[in-house]
Amino acid sequence: MKNTGILLLFILFVLNASAQRDDHYSALEATFGASRGHVLTTASHINYINDAKFKVGIALRLNSFVAKNKKFSTAPAILTSGVKGPQAMFKPDILENIDTIAVPKVVTHSVNVAVFLEYSFNNNYAAGFDIDLFGVTLGGATPVNLLEPLDSIQTVMAKPTRFNLLLVSDNDIGTLNSELYARYRPDNSDLYGKLGVSFYFSELKTVRKLWLDNDRFRYKTPLTPLLGVGYVTPKSLF
Repeated sequence: MKNTGILLLFILFVLNASAQRDDHYSALEATFGASRGHVLTTASHINYINDAKFKVGIALRLNSFVAKNKKFSTAPAILTSGVKGPQAMFKPDILENIDTIAVPKVVTHSVNVAVFLEYSFNNNYAAGFDIDLFGVTLGGATPVNLLEPLDSIQTVMAKPTRFNLLLVSDNDIGTLNSELYARYRPDNSDLYGKLGVSFYFSELKTVRKLWLDNDRFRYKTPLTPLLGVGYVTPKSLF
């Protein structure tokens, strides 16, 4: 809850700062990516708080994810690395604590608040990074298969973890998306094109606890190529 409070205060500060500036603007953006049995589409409303070489933006992003025949592994950092907090990213995986479920098909839709960091080389070319901070995920329950039966149980139901929160490494909770991209905007145009890669976390929660009293399992996509288009609006929309 402490981390959530800090994130909320950050968002309020950014939105308040943008309201006091006259150089902020918005963009509406859509992307499509696919790789190795999964498809990821996004629709974003980005509010840039400044119009300078280095831009900072806050966005509402809809992520729609469809995947088939994926293996989800134990999610909590306390199990995967034995610790909680930022130090988890520097700890090796504890392989004996990591279990796997096989998911025939997963379909989720998440709405997250994201931060965009972008550097403009000139009026046409820019490069940036963005990442989801927190939000919610919707999706129905789906049967999943246990690769190692537990108490003679081989199949259980699982559903998306409802609330998403960026922390650090395996401390993250839920569904989160991030992108590394380059952007091109022609002269005298409100439209732009985007090319990059995304890294996506999808998390399911089983209806009962399984090995090591755990019910959270995560799939991390490989880097997924993406293409996108956007439309720049002259003023901020929120």
